[in-house]
Amino acid sequence: MSNTGDNETDVPALEQNRVDLALCRQYIGKLRQNELLTAELYALFAQKIPQGRAFWETLIAEEKAHAEVLAGLEKLVQEGQAIFRRPDQFRLPDVMECIKWTESKIEQFAREGGSMNDALETALAVETTMVESKFFEVMDRDHPGMKQEFEELRQHTLEHVKRIKDEQGRGQRRLF
Repeated sequence: MSNTGDNETDVPALEQNRVDLALCRQYIGKLRQNELLTAELYALFAQKIPQGRAFWETLIAEEKAHAEVLAGLEKLVQEGQAIFRRPDQFRLPDVMECIKWTESKIEQFAREGGSMNDALETALAVETTMVESKFFEVMDRDHPGMKQEFEELRQHTLEHVKRIKDEQGRGQRRLF
């Protein structure tokens, strides 16, 4: 008799774990999509603005590396090796809004082009949004390795913000 009661309480817990697992995979997948779109945006900048090609190519490689890290984290979650205990911290609507915004900027820049300053302003907006919206600050005491990976992604994004601002400063000092 008492086993039936235990099973009844286990069913909601199992269902919640499935929901959490699906939400975790979705969140990490969207973060990965965002990184790949950012790399695509930067590739467009490199193509359209030859004088900034080296700068953009470095960022492209780093964004793709971020996407690979996220793919690895997504695999851990999919295999059940890690799960978030606090998926309520996910900022999925913000990530999806950033994806939509980045897609619109890719279309706009492909259609209209722009200057290096336009590209830097756009890149700064993307990277700053990731930091200020705390896309990577979703871990507490969950999986320690994942927490470290997310913190490293956050730090790399902060470094991108700094480098973009530095590049903006160099551009302002140029005469031509």
